[in-house]
Amino acid sequence: MYMHENYKKDIVENIFKTKVTSMFKGDYASSRAVYSDDSFVYKVFKQSKIVDQFEMFLKNYKGDLKLLDVFKDDNSTIFKFNKLQGQTVDHLMKENKTIPLDVVTLKEWFKTQVKEIHNAGVRCYEKYDEYKIKQDPWGQGFIFTFCDWSKGNFIYNETDKKLYLVDLEPSNWMPRNIWDCVIREQFKSFIRNFEHIKELDDVDYVLHLEDTVQEELNKEIPVFLACPA
Repeated sequence: MYMHENYKKDIVENIFKTKVTSMFKGDYASSRAVYSDDSFVYKVFKQSKIVDQFEMFLKNYKGDLKLLDVFKDDNSTIFKFNKLQGQTVDHLMKENKTIPLDVVTLKEWFKTQVKEIHNAGVRCYEKYDEYKIKQDPWGQGFIFTFCDWSKGNFIYNETDKKLYLVDLEPSNWMPRNIWDCVIREQFKSFIRNFEHIKELDDVDYVLHLEDTVQEELNKEIPVFLACPA
């Protein structure tokens, strides 16, 4: 069953004593509905073990997006988040608005998000059986990784000139040797969202950026080895 645009809207309004508007997007249609009021964002998920695991992650995540409250009934879970102000990069680009952030700023922002997502995964590993992983036979460890850096998942606030990551799923453990390759593609996917940066037309320059991000993050994220079962 697919969620429709107003799926459980009445439940959200009743439980949280508010009036909300839909933030319906096509890629939300099968697994979640999203609403907002003036101060908060509400996401409605179908009840599942994956959603329970995501809740654990959010409770240990120390980035800008904060999980403030959770409501559960027999078949759904509602997350209440702080509402980060701004427009998605996708929306701003459709309006032909330039985001005045340079490559260095974007690179450092990306690295900060990657490191906090991994650190939240480590915190979860230390608390919950659901986050336990097996020992890496190559001894290179694991990195907890967010995999979708498309321009609908982060917003830009024109007042404070900052980016905010507003969607953190799916995230999971990845062997570090595989992550070494994947992180390059993730950064390229992220940086390509900023079409105003003319340097990105230079293929060699982008390859150099990918190398730099991968090398710096490898140094800045300590090797995390799971304990033997």
